[in-house]
Amino acid sequence: MEFISKEMLNKYFEDKSNVCLNDLTQIIEEQFGVIVKIEENNEVAKITKRLSENGELIDKIKRAREKRESGFPSYIRNKTDFLKLANETSDDVK
Repeated sequence: MEFISKEMLNKYFEDKSNVCLNDLTQIIEEQFGVIVKIEENNEVAKITKRLSENGELIDKIKRAREKRESGFPSYIRNKTDFLKLANETSDDVK
């Protein structure tokens, strides 16, 4: 089978008010005959650790914080921008 019909999903989940990740992986494994492995994406944690161990970067951040104008955003709120900054910083360290 290459798909799961809506009717099949409704039948499988009919008695559940919430569907957990385990429920989804179980039906995928049963219906497609595959093994589903879910891994936590810890890319941001790894990059954060590398950045926090970079003394030169920490000094730059401290100096920038001291010079920052009031009302200027303190943190990057966009994950894509954060990863771009982290990758650029990582390239600078190499």
